[in-house]
Amino acid sequence: MPIILELAELVRRRAAAGAWIIDFTNPVGIVSQALSDEGHRALGLCNVAITLQRRLAERLGVDPDRLTLDHVGLNHLSWITAARVDGVDRLP
Repeated sequence: MPIILELAELVRRRAAAGAWIIDFTNPVGIVSQALSDEGHRALGLCNVAITLQRRLAERLGVDPDRLTLDHVGLNHLSWITAARVDGVDRLP
């Protein structure tokens, strides 16, 4: 974490006023929290949702654009509550 916070301080000093740090690291939740705790404007991103959507679409034999997922939770700690293909929940 010290290196991440050091880099964030460089961003604070060199970037435009109000710039955001986009955090795409692991563990995203812990890193984003540390950045936030130190007063940095940071947004944490996780690829679990899109990866799960694509894998589930493949398993269902449909194009990923036709599959809509309802998620609850955050990042790696999330659950799918519905998997809709053309509006029909296929999760059950």
